[in-house]
Amino acid sequence: MVAGLIVLVSVTHAEGVDSPELTIGAETQKAESGFPELSASALTHGDEDGSLQLSASSGWQSKYISEGRDNIDGNSMFTAEMVAVWKQFSIGAWYGIGDSKQYQELDLFVEYGFSVSNLDIALGYARLEFMEDGTFDNELFTSLALSNLPYVVPGLDAVYSTEADGTFVELSLRSKFGFLNERLFLEPYVLQGLDYGYASDDYDGFNNTQVGVGLSYLVADRFHVVGSLNQSWANKGVRQDDGGDETWVSVGLAIDF
Repeated sequence: MVAGLIVLVSVTHAEGVDSPELTIGAETQKAESGFPELSASALTHGDEDGSLQLSASSGWQSKYISEGRDNIDGNSMFTAEMVAVWKQFSIGAWYGIGDSKQYQELDLFVEYGFSVSNLDIALGYARLEFMEDGTFDNELFTSLALSNLPYVVPGLDAVYSTEADGTFVELSLRSKFGFLNERLFLEPYVLQGLDYGYASDDYDGFNNTQVGVGLSYLVADRFHVVGSLNQSWANKGVRQDDGGDETWVSVGLAIDF
């Protein structure tokens, strides 16, 4: 999965001392993985004047977790991501490489975001290349976020895999708190994963329950230190694949231009 994307909080449209917001869709899934693996429910757009915005992030995560599963057997990995945003369109690339086990993955994605009243919506496509075995996947994703509630943002993220011919859904609640004159942001989340032939062929339904908190600290203009702490509890879908509970952390750097 584009899941994922990422243990890092991607800086997409930060200005001044605004915190980097978690983009939805492919990048979001990554953030929750450490989005992905931020987030899914904070949809952002480019500047209204149509200027192109660029961002980059890189970091390390103690495990590569997506859909509640450890993708590289407890090994850690390094990641890098680039995102370009123009108006309501985003295009980007995410790369991950195992630091103690041979594993390489390249994800390319494009996304269109818009709002209908208080509902933020994103639609996108991602191409996943798994370099070690030469396999690939094509994914279609959508994200919904309700932005008019105080303190919390409910969200729904869904991704369909053409190779697996299945769908994975995440229902989430997210919050965001600023400290130190909004130089430090904490973004706690809780989500429930539901698998419908995406991660497992043998079971449809409750997959995993996950909580975590993302951190972003502005150390200089447009330059952030980011990190996350995450915990996933296995539901029936993960347990049927002989998986279990997972805990992982991430740390990295992010900058926007």
